[in-house]
Amino acid sequence: VVLDAALDVTFRAICEMLIGPQEDAHKLGQLQSDVMDVTQAMLALPIRLPGTRFYRGLQARKRIMDALRQEICMRRENGLKLDRRDDFLQTLLLKSHMDSPEEALTDEQILDNILTLIIAGIDICQS
Repeated sequence: VVLDAALDVTFRAICEMLIGPQEDAHKLGQLQSDVMDVTQAMLALPIRLPGTRFYRGLQARKRIMDALRQEICMRRENGLKLDRRDDFLQTLLLKSHMDSPEEALTDEQILDNILTLIIAGIDICQS
C-alpha cells in the first residue's frame, strides 16, 4: 500500500515537472497506467501478439505519445510565448521554436525525451 502511494506521489511530481500540472485525474491515471505498461514491456520478450506484455506496452506507448502530441498542439495553438508554464515540455518547445531549423528538436524527439524521463523517474522509484 505504501509503495503504491509513493509511486502515485512520485508520478504526479514527475508529470508536474515535465508536462505541468494535470487537472484531469482520470487522464493522469490512464497516463500512469500506460507508463507502467511500457516499463513492463521493456523487460518482456519482443513478441507483437495481442495479449502479450510487449504488445500492451506498444499500445500504451502510442496512447502516451498521442496524449503528449495533443498537449503540444494545445500549447502551440495558445501561443508558446503567451503560455507561461514552467515545465520541461515548455522549455523544449520554446528552445525548439527559437533554434535554427538544423538545431531544432522535432516533435518526435521532444516526445521521446519526455517519455524517457517519465520512465526513468518511475524506474528509480520502483528500485
